[in-house]
Amino acid sequence: MAQEYIQTPETQLEQEEIHEALTRCKHCNHIVPKTMGCLYCGKPILFKNPEKEKKDD
Repeated sequence: MAQEYIQTPETQLEQEEIHEALTRCKHCNHIVPKTMGCLYCGKPILFKNPEKEKKDD
């Protein structure tokens, strides 16, 4: 007998719970890797590299 696949909605994570390599897209609210653009909506994701900021100090 076939079993049903039940997809659970994405849980709402706080910003502190998101891994440092991930960010939340401000346009579609998905959790995505820190790349140049969102994988879901294609909007640009602008973020600051913390290592580069440390070198500038």
